[in-house]
Amino acid sequence: FVHGLNPSGRLNHAYQTWTHAENTIPWPYELLPEDFPQARISIFGYNSSVTRGGSQARISDHATNLLDELQWKRERGDGDHNRIPIIFFGHSLGGLVIKEALLIAKENTRYSPTWAAAFGLVFFGTPHRGGNNGVLEEVVARVAKFLAQDTTDNDLLTCLKPNSLFTERSGQRFSLQQEKYEVLTFFETKETSFFGVSKVLKLQAQHCRTCLANFY
Repeated sequence: FVHGLNPSGRLNHAYQTWTHAENTIPWPYELLPEDFPQARISIFGYNSSVTRGGSQARISDHATNLLDELQWKRERGDGDHNRIPIIFFGHSLGGLVIKEALLIAKENTRYSPTWAAAFGLVFFGTPHRGGNNGVLEEVVARVAKFLAQDTTDNDLLTCLKPNSLFTERSGQRFSLQQEKYEVLTFFETKETSFFGVSKVLKLQAQHCRTCLANFY
């Protein structure tokens, strides 16, 4: 499970992304074992803050870290870990990190076992073509201003611009391997509003809650 942008710089954002306000346990840990008791569930955390003191790393850096951590965990497991299929879940920017990780894994033989095991992709509000009319980018700027911080000029924020060069190139490259996966995509249909920024996009939930809707 890969979280998205962290506009307010929360330290526990990786877990809060998947945790309902009325619960203290991320829903993947609470609900999935009931139906998939043998599943190995992992939440990947990375610095996706774009306010002052935030990450200067590129999406490719986070994607490589995801691959390294995943491969390390699978190699430590019991049995033939290479035969266990992987299903990736990504919220917002996290979906772009997952796609970049799979592109890297396809081209780097070091990660061949991970690429071969990748089976399913679930995206929650992922901006495959960049942010919708720049609303996500504007949200970050408004939040940063509210917190009296400056936004960091980095790769993460650039990728959220409408029709960004990164998402365009990523989409073109990923289309060559997309048929390999079972893909499920969710988009919000409720108005997303933060600090005066609102935009109707196309799940009955706001953008930050697309990965929580209908699970409780």
